[in-house]
Amino acid sequence: MNAPHRLLRFARILEHTLFAVLVLGSLAFIAGLGITAYTAAFGTPFDLEHKTLIEVDPFEQSVGTESGSPASIEMAYVEARLDISPESTGFRVLEGILSLIGLALGLFATFQMWRFAQSVRTDHPFIPANARRLRAVAWVTIAGFGYSFVTKFIRAAAASDLFPFLNFNISLRLNPTPLMVMLLVLVIAEIFNIGVKMKAEADLTV
Repeated sequence: MNAPHRLLRFARILEHTLFAVLVLGSLAFIAGLGITAYTAAFGTPFDLEHKTLIEVDPFEQSVGTESGSPASIEMAYVEARLDISPESTGFRVLEGILSLIGLALGLFATFQMWRFAQSVRTDHPFIPANARRLRAVAWVTIAGFGYSFVTKFIRAAAASDLFPFLNFNISLRLNPTPLMVMLLVLVIAEIFNIGVKMKAEADLTV
């Protein structure tokens, strides 16, 4: 099988996979929007269980060694899962809104990649629209990375108000790996854009 056929086969598989993700994600968005709107208007439906996840740095812990002498350990980046009561509708609505915004960003990036896979299968990949799609995916992914970082502040601040007697230090661990991948996607998008321009110039010379 030659390279173009392999590319078309891969594009077809990617297109179907992304379409399934779009459908499931859209259904999840509609369901989340409905639950959030209902909670804001009427309170928690059916007393649904709700947990929030925050990263905390606990206080220094003391343990005993084999010889019996005390030793201190410092724990960091611990995920704390807190039960939210049905009466805390404000917090639940806040988390619902935050989740919906993050899901919307993900659906937008997925839609752009789905359109990109479609054009690879039905047209030539080096077209201006695909360059714009790749650039949009790169920027919205970087925006999503920053958004996820900001939501840590919001969730932790809201949780501290909800649990005033809970003593913890907010942990804002920054993993540079996803950011590097996102920047790489942006570089690839710009290289792709250069390829589009070179193809257009070559077509004009022919």
